[in-house]
Amino acid sequence: MSDDQLRQPEMRVVLLRVCKHLSGVASGVNKRVDYMLFLKLVLDKSSFLTRLGTLYGADGDIGNALIEFMMELVENRQQRLLIDKHQSIGYVAFKAICQTVTA
Repeated sequence: MSDDQLRQPEMRVVLLRVCKHLSGVASGVNKRVDYMLFLKLVLDKSSFLTRLGTLYGADGDIGNALIEFMMELVENRQQRLLIDKHQSIGYVAFKAICQTVTA
């Protein structure tokens, strides 16, 4: 999907809803196994999330929804985010989330 397509007014509404729904899904996942699967799914799409951060970072609604989603990913609720030091997913998650937030 091109940047011009992402900037369409109707896409703005869709992206806002998707970010809010993903945040809701992330907040509902409490088991470590399920959370790690969800985290892997999100990290596979991290380049798209970084593009959204670049395109809509100045937009209050979408920018805030994207940051709230990233905060929900890294929040350690009920110890659901327990990454072994030998697993590379922790480093990948940190890098992807930092790239998205600083985009």
